[in-house]
Amino acid sequence: MLFVHPYLFWGLVIPFVIFALLISTNKDRISRLFDEKVLERLSAGSDAVPMVVRNILIFAALFLMIVAIARPVVEKADKLVEVKGLSLLTALDISGSMRSKDDYPSRLEFAKKKMTTLFDEMPSDEIAVVAFAHVSFVLAPFSSDKETLKMIVERVNDQYINMGSTDFSALGSLSAKMLEEKKPKMMIVFSDGGDKEALAGFAEEMKESGIELYVV
Repeated sequence: MLFVHPYLFWGLVIPFVIFALLISTNKDRISRLFDEKVLERLSAGSDAVPMVVRNILIFAALFLMIVAIARPVVEKADKLVEVKGLSLLTALDISGSMRSKDDYPSRLEFAKKKMTTLFDEMPSDEIAVVAFAHVSFVLAPFSSDKETLKMIVERVNDQYINMGSTDFSALGSLSAKMLEEKKPKMMIVFSDGGDKEALAGFAEEMKESGIELYVV
């Protein structure tokens, strides 16, 4: 429940609470604050209703008047709630070794399948896709359109493959730039690996940039 005039509610209910406490805890002080005739109207007598019951009824009536003045409303309309997901950068290795067919039908196709499966599992998140070998470039900027992202990834074929070896240094600078304003900074690399020292250096670079790195 909401109030059309919440400031009236809080502006009146606080004095009401103070007033109720004064009446219930210090009748002598109340008698000095109010005229005798006014006090008789506010005080409970013993003619008909017990004092405690009558005071409760008076306080309840005053409180309901305050609520009415503040105009309570109940919202029944549907609300549009924006759910903000994660921002994830994905990187696809297109070095020469990805032509290998030890993973059916090839390492490249295997990595692409893993990548598109990940897209389906992140419906409310935005994802960007980059490709890398000895150079890195953007295949798709951050987007929540998973069908378009999957189509772009599926179009990557052997013609994209560079015969050079995997170079993580170029990927490091590109990923840091793309994730500069994202929080949290997350990246998943789909690769068959490379030089262990180069990979370790890349992981350390990502750590220094505050990027959570995962390698598939």
